[in-house]
Amino acid sequence: NNFYIHDVFYWEVPADIEGEWQGKVENDTLHMTIDQVFQEITVDVVVDDQSLVIEVASLHGSRINIIGRDRSNSAKYIFSGSVENQEIDGTVLKRTGDSATELNWQASQ
Repeated sequence: NNFYIHDVFYWEVPADIEGEWQGKVENDTLHMTIDQVFQEITVDVVVDDQSLVIEVASLHGSRINIIGRDRSNSAKYIFSGSVENQEIDGTVLKRTGDSATELNWQASQ
């Protein structure tokens, strides 16, 4: 019986997403500013001239998730996207009151 015990480590290299991003949420303009230290990110998001209050921002490899709330009407935006070649594509669930709409979003540097 030759059993060997080894530790296995898993590193997920985060996408490089720091900087200014411009794009669209369906027909609305989108501007994001992302600060990044490894996989830790802080994000400022403006959708159609409305700054969102960011509740959650996370980066796992090439997957980005952001949850923000519109100060003016309490709409909640739940962004999920994938980063590839300086572009982000994904969906955003926009919740207003009792209704929710899934929209496409994209941004590029």
